[in-house]
Formats: sequence, C-alpha cells, structure tokens
Amino acid sequence: GGYSFVASNINKIACKYNKIIEKINESASSRLFMYDLSFEIISEKPFWGSGASSCQYLLTREMINSRDVKQATPALSTYHAHSDPLEYLMEFGIAGVVFIIICTLLWFWDFLKSSPNLESLILFVGALLCLLHSCFDMHLHILSTMIAFSIIAVASVSNSKRKESAGEN
Repeated sequence: GGYSFVASNINKIACKYNKIIEKINESASSRLFMYDLSFEIISEKPFWGSGASSCQYLLTREMINSRDVKQATPALSTYHAHSDPLEYLMEFGIAGVVFIIICTLLWFWDFLKSSPNLESLILFVGALLCLLHSCFDMHLHILSTMIAFSIIAVASVSNSKRKESAGEN
C-alpha cells in the first residue's frame, strides 16, 4: 500500500520536474536565439546603432527571415532582446552605450564619495541588482521598473548627502 503511494507520487513529481526542465530549456534556447539575432543587427550599425525603439522592428524582421522556424516561433512573442545592454547597443550603438556607462560610473563615483550609510548602501545594492538582472531580461524597458530604478538610484546617493548636510548644521 504505502510503497505504491510513494512510487506513484515520485512518478508525478518526476513528470512535473521534466515539464519544468523543458520550459527552462525552451526559454534558454529562445533567449540565445534572440541574442544571436541581436548581434547580427548590432554588426550592421555598430557605432551609432539603429535608433531608439528600433529593436522591436529589427528583431521581428530578423525572426521572420530566420531559417530556424523552430527557434523563431516562440521568440516572436517578444519584441525585445531579453538583455537591456544588448538592446541599448543595438539601438544606440557603441557611442550610446559608452555614454550610458559613463553616467553609470558617475553615479557609482558619486555614491562612493558620499560616505554612504546603511540605508543608502541597501538602496545602492538594490539598484545594482536591478542593473545586473537587466543583463538577462528587458525590465528596464518597462516604464514602472524604469521609474522605480531611477528613484532608487537617486535615493541611494541623495539620502546619504541629505544626512551629511543635516550633520553639518
């Protein structure tokens, strides 16, 4: 009695596990396909890029022209590169990405020289994790996430500066 119950539950768990693994493999395969297409598009206009918001049109064009229908079909459900840095490189080119990197480094430098407190450090780490996650997803193209990231990034620097100036008075 008990053995067959355990065996049937293990079988159900194994089937669910296999379905999850299949979904993960499909998602990873689809993202790698999107990355490949993105690099093809980047190579067309590497320095200045293709222009803001052009990614969705260019990726759709590349997917439609792709010979790999099995890969292109699930990827057609999205119009982004699933990597914000890749998408920025595609749209703004090397020149635009260098500008974004300079702005990010200035924010980082401003944070370091502001004598951060624990609250500012937590906000800063949260903003960095958001940036790290954007390397594998497209959430910085979602308006609400963009606004939240901006507020957190500014707060990480301004919070410690506000406390510094309060201490001076």
